[in-house]
Amino acid sequence: MKELVDWPLSEMAMAIDIRELEPNLQAVYEAMWELKTHEYIENTYIMKRLKARLHKKRVSFKSVLLFS
Repeated sequence: MKELVDWPLSEMAMAIDIRELEPNLQAVYEAMWELKTHEYIENTYIMKRLKARLHKKRVSFKSVLLFS
């Protein structure tokens, strides 16, 4: 994640005019939107499938169940 926002932030530091910030802010916004979308997909679909697998295999280790 750090790499996704490092380059626009470094360019923003060199901006002289406030109007020069808009494309960089847009790039940061798009990167964050992509991360949030990926997180939603992961939480909604992938984690449900993994939890179902754990339940089906009757996994009962405390360390594994902490994350389910």
